[in-house]
Parts: sequence; C-alpha cells; structure tokens
Amino acid sequence: MASETARVLAISLHNQPWFDEMYAPLLTALRSNAEFQQAEHSTSAIRFLSQLPEPSAVLITDEALTLRENSAVWEAVLEYVRRGGTAIVMGLFPSFVQPNSTKPFFSRAGLHWGTGSYHRTTLTLNRAAVDVANARKLPQRYSQKAVFVNNVVPENMWYKTDDNSLVQSAVFPPTSANTTGETAVAMATVGRGKLGDISSHEFFVAVDGPYKKEYSSYMDSTTFLKAYDSVPEEKRCFFEQIREGKACKEYYDIDWTLASSADESEIKRLEQQVFAAFLRVRNQHAPEFALDEENYRVLSASNSKKLSLHIVIPTYVFENNHQHQKAFFLAFQRFWCSALCNDEDAALLKRIDDGVYSRNRIMRILGSHKFLDPSRPLKRAEWHEPSMLADEEEFLITSIGLDSIKVTSDLYEVAAARALSTVTRKPREAIQSSLPKHIVDAVTAKFEQTEHAVQFFEMQGYIDRPMDFHLERKVQGYCIVCERGHDRENAFLRLVRSGAIFLHCYRSSIPGKEVCKRDFALAVEMEAAVALRTRHGLSHVDIPDHAQYLTHFHLAPPLEPLKLVETVNQPPSLLIRCDTGGGKTVYLEALVKANKESKFVAITPRRTHADMLEKRFHRFENYQDRLRGVIACERLVIQTESLHRIDMKYYRDDTILILDETSSLIKQMCSDKTHGNMHNLNLQIFERLIRRAKRVICLDADLSNEEIEIMKSLRSDFLVIDNTFRQQKDDKVVLFDDMWKLIKEVLVLLKARKRLYISSTMSAKWTEALDAMLTEEGFRGECVTKNTEEEKKRDIGKNINDTMTDLNYFIHTPTISVGVDYNVKDHVDYVVGTFSTHSEVDVETCMQMMRRVRHVKSKTYLVHANGTTVNLPTTAQEVREWICNQLNIVTGKVQASPTLKLQLDDNDDLTIPDDLYHRMYCHVMAKKHLSMNGFRSRLIQRAAQAGCFVTGNGDKLPLDDPIITAMKDKLGEITTILNRQIAGAAPISPDEFEELSRGTQELSAAQRASVHKFALVRTYDIREHSIVSGIQAEQAFWGCPSDLERPPEMTSMLKSDVQISSSILSGFSAS
Repeated sequence: MASETARVLAISLHNQPWFDEMYAPLLTALRSNAEFQQAEHSTSAIRFLSQLPEPSAVLITDEALTLRENSAVWEAVLEYVRRGGTAIVMGLFPSFVQPNSTKPFFSRAGLHWGTGSYHRTTLTLNRAAVDVANARKLPQRYSQKAVFVNNVVPENMWYKTDDNSLVQSAVFPPTSANTTGETAVAMATVGRGKLGDISSHEFFVAVDGPYKKEYSSYMDSTTFLKAYDSVPEEKRCFFEQIREGKACKEYYDIDWTLASSADESEIKRLEQQVFAAFLRVRNQHAPEFALDEENYRVLSASNSKKLSLHIVIPTYVFENNHQHQKAFFLAFQRFWCSALCNDEDAALLKRIDDGVYSRNRIMRILGSHKFLDPSRPLKRAEWHEPSMLADEEEFLITSIGLDSIKVTSDLYEVAAARALSTVTRKPREAIQSSLPKHIVDAVTAKFEQTEHAVQFFEMQGYIDRPMDFHLERKVQGYCIVCERGHDRENAFLRLVRSGAIFLHCYRSSIPGKEVCKRDFALAVEMEAAVALRTRHGLSHVDIPDHAQYLTHFHLAPPLEPLKLVETVNQPPSLLIRCDTGGGKTVYLEALVKANKESKFVAITPRRTHADMLEKRFHRFENYQDRLRGVIACERLVIQTESLHRIDMKYYRDDTILILDETSSLIKQMCSDKTHGNMHNLNLQIFERLIRRAKRVICLDADLSNEEIEIMKSLRSDFLVIDNTFRQQKDDKVVLFDDMWKLIKEVLVLLKARKRLYISSTMSAKWTEALDAMLTEEGFRGECVTKNTEEEKKRDIGKNINDTMTDLNYFIHTPTISVGVDYNVKDHVDYVVGTFSTHSEVDVETCMQMMRRVRHVKSKTYLVHANGTTVNLPTTAQEVREWICNQLNIVTGKVQASPTLKLQLDDNDDLTIPDDLYHRMYCHVMAKKHLSMNGFRSRLIQRAAQAGCFVTGNGDKLPLDDPIITAMKDKLGEITTILNRQIAGAAPISPDEFEELSRGTQELSAAQRASVHKFALVRTYDIREHSIVSGIQAEQAFWGCPSDLERPPEMTSMLKSDVQISSSILSGFSAS
C-alpha cells in the first residue's frame, strides 16, 4: 500500500445530506492529509476499490452494506481487507442498522460481533491490543456514548471498560458498564488486513414515506431541530424514536373517535374537557408527583371526526418507556377504573393508548403529519398558553433537561397486581379483510390448528394491510417471537406470497416466526386475489416492484372498450391493447373493407402469422411468395427481417401500416440474429414506415406503456384503446407445483380419451422426449419444435383445424404459436402448459400460446411454471447501469457482442445513445427481466385478470415414479442421437458458419449439426479436431473455456453447451 499520497475511500451508499456537516472536523482532517474519495453508488464503490494503488483505508459510513442488494460491495471490501487493507465501520452505521443485521454482516468476515449495549461510559486504552506507536497518539481514557459491539475477544478491543466504568447519566444512578466482550472500538485481523467498528449518536428519528419508514440519527436533539427547521411544512413526516433502554419524559397519547362531526370551537371545548379530566385523575393517582397545568405540554392533531392529544411532562423522567413508564401507566390505569374515579372521567381516560409504551416506539414530532394524512399536523394546543410559549425541545420525549426528576416504579408490584388469567377484550370494530373470504377462512383454519391460537381471540383484518391479521391477546402465554411471557401484548399474523403464515409480536422488532408451512394452493389463490384488485392492463416498466406491474395508467384518452368498429373510418392512429380472442382480427378485416382505396402493409413477427393474415385478409400478398427483388404491391404481409426489400417510393402517404403483435416486433427489431447485416437498414425502414404512413394500427395483448411511449415519439396522432373484455370468464386454471404430477395428469386424461393441446417453453429436446413417451404409450400426436422443418410448420399453421382432427394431442413450442388459430368448437378437451423461466419466453407469450385454442370443451387449463426469481434489473435505468457494468462484453474476451450496439467515449466509459434503437433495446431487456423475475406470479395474475378461476395443486410424485423414469430414459435417448449427429456432422469453414448462423435461412438437420459442431470446436478450443469425428479420441486436448477469447458470433449459441459437450466427449469414441 506504499504511496506518496494516502488515499481514503468512504463508502456511503445511503448517505444523508447532513453527514458532511456532522462529521466536518473528521472530514477536514482527512482531506488535509490524504486524497479523500466518497462512493455513493455500488458501481463507483467497486471501481474505487479496484484502482491502484489500493486505498490506505476504507470507511463504511452507513448501514447500506448490510442489505442483500449491496452484498457484492461488502464482498469486494472484504477481499480488499484480506489483501492487507483496513476497513472501519463508523459514522451512521450504528444509528441506521437493524440490530439483527449486525451479526450476519460481521460473520461474512469470520467475526462473531453483534449489537451490544447502548450507553455513555469511560473507556480505557487496551495496550495489549494496540502497538506502541499508536498507543502514544491515542488518549489513555475518554468518555463516549455509543452502541457497543459484543462477542469481541480481548485482543481485538482497542478500548475496553474496567471496574471503574459506570453508566453516565444526568438522571439515573451510576451502574456498572463493565460487560465482558463489549467495546465501542474493536479492531480485528481478517486475512492480512484489519476490520474495525466505532459508534456514536443520541437522537433518533423515523421519516414516514409512501412504502415504509426510514430511520436516521443526529448527534443530539439540538442538531436535529436545526436541520428540521429547514424542512418545508408539507414535507414534515418525522417521528421521534424512543430507543430501548433510553430515558424518556412522562408522556401520553389520547385518541377519541367522535360520534358526530364537530366544528373548531367544539373541538377546543372537548380537548379542554379531556385534559382537565386527565389532569385531575393523574394528580389523584400520584399526589407526590402532582403538577399544575403550567408544567404540561399539550399537542393536538384533532379534526372534525377525531380528537387526538399528545401530552408531555418535561418535569418527570423514567429510566425507559417499555418497563418503568409502562408500569407507572398500568398502575394509573387500575386507579382510574377503581371507585376513586367517576364514570365520566373513566370513560374519557380509557381513550389513552397503552400501545405507545413499547420498545423502540416512535412518536410524532411537533409540526409533523403522517404521510398518508397531511391534513392533521401535530400542533401546539392553542387553548393551552404554556404550550404555546414553550421551547420546541420541551416537546421532544428523549431530550432530557438537567433539572428533570427521576420517577421510580415498582415493576414487580405492578405486574403482580394485574389480572392473572383472562384479559377483558376491548371493543374493536370488526374489519373485513379485502382478501376473498375463502382465503381468510383458510388462514383462520390453518392458524387455529397451531398451539399458539389459544392465546388470542379470533383474528381480524386491516383495511390497508390485506396480508396482515390482528390478534388480540386473550390469556397470558409464551411468545415464540421475542421468547418471553406476555400478559397483554397483542400480535398479528402475516400471510406471505408462498402461502406460509408468520406470527409477529407488536412489542418486538424481531422478524416473525413461521407457524404454518408453505401452502402452494393458498399461494396461488392469493396471487389471483391480488391481481383482481388491480385494473386491467400493464404498467410502465420503470416501476421496480413487479407486483405493481399490472397497474395501468392511460397515456391517452381511451375509447370505450369493445367499441373498436366505431374507429374504422376515423383518422387517428391507434394503439389497441387487446387479449387473444378479443376481436383484433375482426377489427382489421373491417378496417381493410372500409379503406378499399388505400395501400396496406402488415408487419408480423413470424412466418406462420404472415400465412394466417394472408388467409384471413382478401387480396393480401405474402412476402414469402416473392423470393427475390423489391416488393411493391397494394396489400402486403411481410416479416421484419425482409423490410429492406420494400419499395419505399411506392408506399407513401396513402398507406395504412398494421403492426400486429407490436411487442414482439419491437423485440425483433433489437435482434441482430434476426436481421443479420441488414439490421440498420431494416430499422431505418421500420421507423420511416411508421412516420410516413397515413395511419398506423398497433395491436397486441401485451402492449406496455413504454412501448406506447416509443410509438408516440415517432408520431403524435396515436390514441390508446384498452379492450377490457374478460374473454376467459369462468375458465379454470389449475397450477401444478410439480411438473411430473402434471405429466401424469396428461397421461390420465389421454387414457380417458380426452384430446389435449399442449404448449411448452421447455427445450426442444425435452418437448420431443415428452412426445416420444406419449407415442410409446400408444397415443397419436403431432410435435412441432425448432427442429421441425419450416415447410411442415407452415403447413400446420395454415391447416391446424384439419391437422387436429385425428390426433389425441398436439404439442408445440413458441416456434409456431403466433399465427396458429384453432377454432373448431368443443374438439379440444383440455389445454396444457409447461413453462420454464429459463426459456426467456415471457408470460404474455405463454398466455397467447394457450389461447390459440378458441374453444376449450372443459374450459380448463392445466399449467406448470417454475417459481424461480432471478433478480434481474427491471427498469430502463437499471438495465442501462447493468449493461455499463458488463465492461467485459465490449472490452474483454467477448469483443463487440453483436446484440449490444454500444459505444465507447474518449474516457473509455461505456455509454448508451438515446436513440430509437437503444430505447427499444433497454425496454425489451427490462420487460423480459420483469417477466422472468416474477414469472409464476405474473402468470397467475394474467390468468385472473382474463377472468379465470385460478387454483393450485401442490401434490408431488415420488422420484422413483415410472413416469419420471420413462421421461429421463427418453431424454437420454434423444441426447445420444443428438450427440452422434454432431459427432458425424460434416466440417464447415468459418465463412460457412457465419452464413448459416445468421438465422436468415432455414437449416436442415445436417446443417444444424455442423453449426453446433463448429460452435463447440471454436468455443472450447478443441485443438485436435479428430475428436469430433470419433477417431483417436484419446489424443484430444481441451483448452479451458474461461481462458479463451470467444468469437462474437458464439454469444447467442452458448446456453448449456458445457453440459452437452461433456456428454459428447464421452460418446465420440463409441460413435
């Protein structure tokens, strides 16, 4: 680490705007003695860590590295430390970190450190742990208030407590702070480097937001109020946190829902009446602590429907709120319910909330409002003059004055005085959960079977938290969450997406404990219920949470649903979002008939789709019938890769452009494999057609808002039409958790003489193995995969109704799905879908595959989709950053990958131009990742929105079931045949490989084998080519793939070849 100028790197991924001001002395000293860098993004943090010479020290200034999404940065820091570096955990880290995240964080470094005590005490330099040079520069003793780390061995403590170390407080008596294994400054060796932790801060706040509360801390309350003054009133959503073990003023929270609306004068009168009753009974309860009203501080957040008062008494202080203040309040509560308190006072004072005396409780701060209710800020009570004149700090519960008086409370006496058996249930208005009743009933039934249910009354729902259920305690019992006994503490259940149920304790920040195991059927029902509460359609892809993907906001005034015919003769261009079977093709037929004098160009994503349009629309010519030359005809159906053949002089202002399956077209326009060396020209023609046409009609079931924006950027006359017809109303979708169970169900149905239509996104090999197994069982079927000859695909697409007549089943992959239109009524009994998230086929395509059968006799779809979540980037900005992080794609072993048209600027930083192509590319990647991340959930949601009743089947087949054995045998046979074909394939030259791999021509089976063979030879650097012809296999030499420079054309071909190549190697000598 030798360097002329030391370099210090601060990693501040969750940096706060006041960090620089708070730590100004430290930062000034660092900048004057070293080069100081600060990383506020994970990308820059990793880049700074990789620069040479390495940093002299790394400061981790906040809790961001404890979060899963930043684990790569923490791992990079640890690698730096193991090489001899020094990392210091400090600053805002102890204030923001969740206590249960500390131990897992340090365990990644091989340390057992966790969160310890929180107090001020005197620490002594541990000379046994600090070398002589450093010991001379450091103070021998000093006082510090800090969050200590525990489980620290003595040799790693730079400072430690001793018998003279006492808890230092202006209020409480001194007690020993000498706790074994705890320190405020620890430094341990990790590899060849050091990792340390230091802590401070006294005032803690939470900021309310749209999704959750964010926690932060300040040096003290004065520092906070200074920052608070600069926050606009409309953005003040601040809560003071009363941390566990921290001293607090005496405080109360009174809430009272009014029976009828009250005006401002009536509210003031009621507030004064409640306060007078409170003052009278409190002073009667504790005459030794009696006070006049001048010593009270009163805040109000009342409105016409609710009376809300916060009362703070700065004079008296409790050691903590969850034990001492709570014990005092419970005794107070017993007092006012006794005969000493009249009925009127008791009725008023029962509105005091006893839930505010809990660990780490947050209380609203003067001038702040709840995020979802800005109409009720917490203000000084105007009728109470002492509150109007008081300083702001007097309203802060944890800001303790020097003249405050400590109040002691006998915890054991109060606890013994409570009711020992049954708790009387408070009146609580029953709230119906927004989840369907059958889901709530299932949760109730499952929880009632657990041993914990006897402690609580029946569960009740929340209006704004449909996945949570309130549990009011009925009897004393042991809490498995915080692992202690409870008398009065309530709890709640949380239903999670997997169908599991967790029990949570209101009095603990510890995560809930699972009380009911995963239930697949319940998970499916819940996903469907969530989908039905949202509007139909798709959201903007820049919403990061895939659960919000189904919320649609119109980008243009929509026409009435199902009124497509009215737009036939109107001039605007249209973006029609309509599911399969919703009338898109019928509309196009009407459009063509109404515009007999216009020219038409229909662009489609697949050849089978082009055949279908040619068949349905009168006088349309198929581009496949014109093998050569420029195309100019009045009505043309063409695919994207042949756009360069269009005569643009012929198609001018009188042309109507039809973009069917628009989403798939945009995806194809980003693929070099589809277009080859004509990509740029096809893209220019595509853009020019959209801009120049008289009208453009875009149709798709999966038209996202980003795609709408892309189209609107090319012309301004687009209107959006949403067809919300639920074309699958009352259809049933059964989602299987186990793929093998679904295959067994397929066999059962076929043996019962049922006809099946099977859609698959599994590999061609797997699909063909399923077909082979069904054929061996004696059933007649047809299987279409990417290996099927193109002429046969085209014939099946045109004549699907006739093809299905004599079959027991028809099975296909996406290669033929678009364009197939099977509309023979009541011929197909069931539709089956087997879908994989690893296929890169999105949910919307899978739904369309199954919907190619317009009339399903049983109205039942049997589906398996694995639930893998891959956490890929799901916004356009994240995709851009993700691409920029993959520098090796452009500058490493893969030189200029053809599917990423990126540029390098003068500084060698990867940039992405903001033109049409790159906008489409980023959108396509975001959309694909979004679908893959939550594939199963999205599938359930789409089916539910289409009107289907969705249910789950969680049964599983044993691994030794004959069906599983038979499928594996068929897969093995097909793999062996494929390997032998590749081994015996004719060799081809690099030029021939480049020509064949473009995808612009149909390949025979022999050509595909030759391409695959060439790919393996080039990719895995098979130096001795005789290995692929089966001769002298023992002389072969294989290079290591990770050390090779992979040619650019190989990128699209390497999916699972590592596994395939090993099986090929073992089979070459035999062949």
